[in-house]
Amino acid sequence: MSVSFGYFFDSDKNLHELSSEISESLGCDLRVIKTQSGKEQAWCRLFGMSVDFYVHSYSNGGLSNIEDVGSVDIESLKYMIGLVGPSDVFQMALELTAMIAYLLYLRLGISTGVLLFDVQVPIAIYEERIYDSYQNLFDTISSKEVDFPQHFLDLDSRIPR
Repeated sequence: MSVSFGYFFDSDKNLHELSSEISESLGCDLRVIKTQSGKEQAWCRLFGMSVDFYVHSYSNGGLSNIEDVGSVDIESLKYMIGLVGPSDVFQMALELTAMIAYLLYLRLGISTGVLLFDVQVPIAIYEERIYDSYQNLFDTISSKEVDFPQHFLDLDSRIPR
């Protein structure tokens, strides 16, 4: 049995540019390949898990069937980066996906996105908030500023078991 987490976000950059920037930020080697259907996607292995990065398609219902995601226009989120791995790395996959979302915020300025479990359960909705003397990601589901390691516990509590 496998486990999957996906982070959906938007950017004006193309898949090749973002793959290169994400690779540099994560210290991995996302390689853009053509799938059997002829679409491009980036892929690599990270801690024994598959990292997939691609332009998300909303034909066939897309993300419209997932639970409510609040104020985020889910169909405006062009890209998905996700981790798929065996169930024994569940906790690592969850926390690593959250760290990837936070790293994309810090390094690439991506400040809005949705973190999903199993492609349909939103476990975090991120937006940037300005505080007294700084700005940071805010999770609208927990109504909390993203602060690790507490954020990992908040995410874990939202996973249906």
